[in-house]
Amino acid sequence: MGCLLPELTTLRVISTPTDWLTVVLILLPSFPWCASLSPGGHSDLVLMREHGDYVVLGRTRDDAAASFQEAVVDVLVTKTVAVAKECRVKQILLAGGVASNELLRDRLVENSPLSVLVPEPGLCTDNAAMIAACGYYRFQADKTDGLDLDVVPSLKLT
Repeated sequence: MGCLLPELTTLRVISTPTDWLTVVLILLPSFPWCASLSPGGHSDLVLMREHGDYVVLGRTRDDAAASFQEAVVDVLVTKTVAVAKECRVKQILLAGGVASNELLRDRLVENSPLSVLVPEPGLCTDNAAMIAACGYYRFQADKTDGLDLDVVPSLKLT
């Protein structure tokens, strides 16, 4: 038996300001239906009765992902606290995208004898804000590149 798709109910063609064509296929399933979702670290089975009317029928925790996360957090916390003690620092700053990890945030605060500074999750971004700030100052200094600029992961920011 193959994959069953809901009936195709609408086909829209949208013209963008640059005259590219985007084809949008809208699949509208008939209610009720079940959805299997895996948002990360667990899986949900959800009964959708109508839009906004749903119930979670079951939830499983992905033990492999959870075990991996536990191991990584343990290593990061243990090594961070050990280095902080060895270097006799006054505080620990948890920053960057990894600082969004709730388990890491909690464990580092719980296990550190030092003060731990942790920004709000919305401020915990991977290098995007840093790159944007660098780009702003380069632009202000009339340092620009052409559209043929290629990706160079190790490009210096100065």
